[in-house]
Amino acid sequence: LILKKYPNGRKIEYEYDNIGHRTKVIDDEKTTSFEYDIFGNISKITFPNSESVQYLYDPLGKLLKLTYPDNSEIYYS
Repeated sequence: LILKKYPNGRKIEYEYDNIGHRTKVIDDEKTTSFEYDIFGNISKITFPNSESVQYLYDPLGKLLKLTYPDNSEIYYS
């Protein structure tokens, strides 16, 4: 856990897993969460409003697709 405090009273907390992946950012009690696949690629980001963006990779770790909360998708080649 890393805590950063600012002169205006704002604080941001960063949480990490055992291998150093950032798992949460808590900014003024609003949490953004990060999930990873078995290869260490970010697989999902969940924002404070509970909406999320999902990431899909090929077997070599190349980003193939992003899926947004409205189910729109961006494909990469």
